[in-house]
Amino acid sequence: MRNKQKTLEKVLCLLIVVSITFFTFRVELSNANTGNVQTTSPRDRTMHAMVFDSMNQKCILFGGSWDTLTSGFQHLDDTWAYDYNNNIWMELAPANHPSARDSHGMVYDSKTNQTILFGGGPTETWVYKFSSNSWTQKSTGTSPPSLYYHAMVYDPVNQKVILFGGLNNQINDEFWEYDPSTNIWTELTPSIKPEARYGHTMVYDSTNQKIILFGGNSAEGYREDTWVYDYTNNTWIELNPSTHPSPRYMHTMIYDSNSQKGILFGGFGGSLLSETWIYDYVTNSWEILSTSGSPSERICATFVYDSINDKGILFGGYVDNGDSAITFGDLWVYHSNNNSWTLRNVFTPSSTSTGGNSTIHTEKTVFITLNEVLLIFGGIIGIFRAYRHRKRIL
Repeated sequence: MRNKQKTLEKVLCLLIVVSITFFTFRVELSNANTGNVQTTSPRDRTMHAMVFDSMNQKCILFGGSWDTLTSGFQHLDDTWAYDYNNNIWMELAPANHPSARDSHGMVYDSKTNQTILFGGGPTETWVYKFSSNSWTQKSTGTSPPSLYYHAMVYDPVNQKVILFGGLNNQINDEFWEYDPSTNIWTELTPSIKPEARYGHTMVYDSTNQKIILFGGNSAEGYREDTWVYDYTNNTWIELNPSTHPSPRYMHTMIYDSNSQKGILFGGFGGSLLSETWIYDYVTNSWEILSTSGSPSERICATFVYDSINDKGILFGGYVDNGDSAITFGDLWVYHSNNNSWTLRNVFTPSSTSTGGNSTIHTEKTVFITLNEVLLIFGGIIGIFRAYRHRKRIL
């Protein structure tokens, strides 16, 4: 009897060891290079451009630069799409695309469902369609001069792209409109307009059908002025709110159509900034927000408003404090309903990524199935029960 009992104990121990070994092997196999869940996202960058494509519910990103730390900035020419609902970045890799560049401007034309790009050095106008994953260069004839750090918005009521300011050999006060239907750039000449500047922001206030401009860098230094442009009357008015953000440039700003407020983040004004401000055109008032868990201070990030999910999406940016420089590749979400920021990690693999300029992160994932778990532990429980029953008989 005793020998039989010892034999059963040995068999039980052996089965438990085999089960644990099998489970461990499956876990290790799932973490091997052939079975990783890989997260693909654009590499860290700054001075890129991004828009929200409301038809396809995607953020579209193009270009920018990353700091190599040894040989200066390297320009990029990749096109990416971010899907908030599925938390996926996809590298789109269209056959034809604009040349590598940074500090360009991009807007989304909601009438024709296309993204429009201008500048970043070349005096080129490009159009991107997500449905066909294609970039097309437009032969526009007359166009604004070569520009960097200009601001562009799309006016959906008048169906025009509006461009102001920028930098080339000098600081500009160029003011242009582009008509996508006729493919024509036209210089606008209002009697009054903001001072020449670059690194400023403009948003389209869809509630009040106005363009709001803030800040920038001018020949006299960093700006803290707020302007409004009315396309119908072709007039600029300086608003002079009593409270406003400190002088700055290379900040980023969106218009939240749900809260009907402009939302501004970051920039540089003698020091790097990580403040979040909101602007209300109706009351002509700026208010600084005490946000929880906001992104770190930075310049030249992109910030777009996802009107489907009522979220602000911020990606990338740059910080150089003299001792070290960082180009960011993080993605943040701003929630206006509770005034909070969330750092969002992207864990879903991109099926279209070429991996050329992407940053790959490996997440350990157990691929053992529920049936296997039940089989292993059910077997162990069964062995225990049989053993105990057998012991009682013996």
